[in-house]
Amino acid sequence: RPPRSTLFPYTTLFRSKVFVTVSELLGAEYNIHFNFLDKDMVCKFGVEKKIKVGDLLILTLDLTDALFFDPITGARIK
Repeated sequence: RPPRSTLFPYTTLFRSKVFVTVSELLGAEYNIHFNFLDKDMVCKFGVEKKIKVGDLLILTLDLTDALFFDPITGARIK
């Protein structure tokens, strides 16, 4: 089965450029830190390519199944 992002139109995808701030090699994977919307985020990557501090990544989020909530009431936004 192909990854979900190839099953839906690109209109459901959000893309943003981010720069690696910390690159931790942990055996068979990397923990990669970057800043997104003024928050420190962490993603896991395979070791097929070396990822180092300062590298540019394109963060892509598939919003097809995303749920959004009002931060004050906690109610789901439809």
